[in-house]
Amino acid sequence: MAERLAWARRLRHDTQAGLVPELERASKAGAMRRVGVPGSSLAFQELRDQFPNFKDVLEFVWRRALLAGTVAGAEFRLPPLLLNGPPGCGKTAFAERLAQWLQVPIARVDMSSLHASFAITGLDAGYSTGNPGIVWNLLQGECLSPVVLLDEIDKTRALNSETGCTFLLGLLEPVTACRFRDAFVGLPIDASYVQWVATSNDLSLVDAPLRSRFRVFDVRQPEGDECVQVVRSVYRALREREAWARSFPEELPVPVLDALVGRTARDVWQALEDACAAAVADGRRELRGADVPPERSSRGRPMGFVPVQHTRSLP
Repeated sequence: MAERLAWARRLRHDTQAGLVPELERASKAGAMRRVGVPGSSLAFQELRDQFPNFKDVLEFVWRRALLAGTVAGAEFRLPPLLLNGPPGCGKTAFAERLAQWLQVPIARVDMSSLHASFAITGLDAGYSTGNPGIVWNLLQGECLSPVVLLDEIDKTRALNSETGCTFLLGLLEPVTACRFRDAFVGLPIDASYVQWVATSNDLSLVDAPLRSRFRVFDVRQPEGDECVQVVRSVYRALREREAWARSFPEELPVPVLDALVGRTARDVWQALEDACAAAVADGRRELRGADVPPERSSRGRPMGFVPVQHTRSLP
């Protein structure tokens, strides 16, 4: 660090203006970071309830947590996970909830709009637009094992280069990630604790070398009674994220549930926002079935969703 700082201070002013403060920030943060730990079994059960169509992934995560728990104070980190499934089945929301359970920060990278690798690995300080990448910035926080969500990794051909996403291969391997160098900062840093979660709609579009770095899980659309659980889960997430949503009751009325069952998680979120806005415009803080906008016919009805009968008493 001292050598790199001394070198940076000898650079021309416009180059050192960005690099020196970055190195000083890292030096001040120190060499130690905390690692993520599994949350409680109660919180994990809530995950199971909220994401019933992620059973295989959750079983894998839980077994890894049990394995880590066999040794007191053992470090816990997940191998890279790839969640493959149809749009709107809750993959992104699941990754965010998983990070909450692990008690670590999360950063989302929209791979469909990623045009260059430097957004993740940094751009050399010699360029006028040089900056550190996402990995370096995350590791300058207080946590060594954040979650990086690579959303829609099957669309990374937007990079439009022969190398595609090969820059990720080293980061996904702990042996090489432990000596990761951000192109802007130039110092080796241990990125092997970063926890990678990727999503895709079409696994066949993910190059084989990249796919081989992940534990792949197929995620289906919710079915039957699971649809009701998904709607309730989306509503809970909306109330947690948006302050205005917390002015509404904790539980959704049955007519609202009936109107939302059968939609994708993404559509449920948007419909709930619209329904809440309609209720407020009518001077209410409770939802009615009539507040829920009709499902957009252009999207069609997703495979696997079936209207279900459920009890009228809400837990």
